[in-house]
Amino acid sequence: MLTLLEDLPNELIIEIFGYTKICDLSCGFWNLNQRFNQLIRSLRYLSLILTKNQTYENMLLYEQITRIVIVTLENINLYSFINLRSLILNLATENHLKQIQSNILPNLVYLALPLSFDKKSTIQLASEVFSNRFTSLRFADLGIIDMPSNLTWSQSPSLRSIRIFSPNINIIPLILQSCTQLIHFQVRITDEN
Repeated sequence: MLTLLEDLPNELIIEIFGYTKICDLSCGFWNLNQRFNQLIRSLRYLSLILTKNQTYENMLLYEQITRIVIVTLENINLYSFINLRSLILNLATENHLKQIQSNILPNLVYLALPLSFDKKSTIQLASEVFSNRFTSLRFADLGIIDMPSNLTWSQSPSLRSIRIFSPNINIIPLILQSCTQLIHFQVRITDEN
């Protein structure tokens, strides 16, 4: 007996779609029929992993994507991902850092920036993170941050986990004062050079 994909129950098709890349969903299954469109629209918590050779401009599912991992892609417009909850930038550029704002990503819960070469934008982002502008943010890996030149931080009670590198040990009490509800705090003191 031959079974077609269309003969499977909705629950099984949704399970299969859960293992399918977003670009394959939108290119391979979108507009095949109304049922598939409804099932694709019902998917939640989609993840998108982008590398240098991938594009995302023609996707239909922006509002359903809650997690993005950017490996090497330099140009991305985060404004389209209105429900983004998790953002991992393996190599953060100035363009990336300038888009990480509380009014653009208000639902952000997890932010990881293991490596960034734009010190000015990283300092600005740290100021926003430690001033409770990201009210949903629970985890932040901000990479290398230094002491703020003028202390504009306030309390950030939503933050539960912080991971940073810093050339200045004096940043520790500042973070502890700002993040009163921390459960995990990891700081590595680096060489200033």
